[in-house]
Amino acid sequence: MPGGASALILSTMIAAFLDACTPVVSARMSEPTEVMNTAWGPFARQCTSTRNWHNEAVGRSKPMEVTASYESCSGFAAMSVAGGAMEITVSTAIAQSSTPIISRMLRSPDGVTRPAASGDTGLLAQGSASPKVAEIFASQVGLTRRQVIDPKGTLLLPILLQIPSPVIGTLSCHPNGRSVEHDREIFVLTCASDEMISSDRVAARMRLGGVEAVDILTGVGLSGELHGSLIGRERFNPQSRWQPADYNIWYRRTTEFE
Repeated sequence: MPGGASALILSTMIAAFLDACTPVVSARMSEPTEVMNTAWGPFARQCTSTRNWHNEAVGRSKPMEVTASYESCSGFAAMSVAGGAMEITVSTAIAQSSTPIISRMLRSPDGVTRPAASGDTGLLAQGSASPKVAEIFASQVGLTRRQVIDPKGTLLLPILLQIPSPVIGTLSCHPNGRSVEHDREIFVLTCASDEMISSDRVAARMRLGGVEAVDILTGVGLSGELHGSLIGRERFNPQSRWQPADYNIWYRRTTEFE
C-alpha cells in the first residue's frame, strides 16, 4: 500500500478512536498547572497490554491475519521514608513467565525515580531481581520530574511496547484539560509518536496516536490507549537475519487502586 494511503488510513483510525475513547474533560486548562507534588498515591496494581497483528501469506494461500498479544501486571507496595519520598517494591508478572520479577525503587516528591542501589536501606536494601527491569520501570512509571504544564505546551512521555521485542519510544502529548479518574484529578492528554526506532533487534518507523491520563498530584501515568503501526525490519536475536516487519499495534494501560 502506498505510504500516503497508509498514513491516511492510520490518521482516520486514530481520529475515530479518540472520539470513542477520550475521557470526558470536566474543565479546560486556562492557565499553567504544576504537576507532581507527592511521590506516590494509593496505587495497587498496573497492567499493560500490547497486541500486534499483520497479514502473512503461506504458499499460494490467501494471506492470514497473525496476532500476538503481550501482557504484564505489576503490584505495588510502598513505604514512606524521609523527605516525603517513597520506597516502592514492584512485583511484575509477565504472561510468558511463571516467576514474578521484583524491582525496588525510590521515588521522591519531585518525580525523580531510581532503582535500588548499593548502600540503600530499608526495603531497597533487598535489591531488585533484575536491575535492568527496575531501571526501565523507573523511567516508565510517569513523569520523571516536577514541572509546570502549559495549556498550549507539549509534554514528552516515554512508552514501552512489546512488538514482539521490547521497544522504547517517546510520545508527544498535548493537554486537553482536566478530568477525574477513581476520585483522582488527572490531565487528559492527546498523544502521538512518529519516530524511527533502532536497536539490535528492531529498525523501523513507529507511528502511534491515542490518549493518556496522568495523575496531577503524583505525575504517575494511570491509563492510556494507543493505536498505530510499526514498519521496517526486525530479527529474533542479534545473531539472526533481518526480516521485514509490518505490524498494526494496539496498546493499553490500566491502574487499580487500594
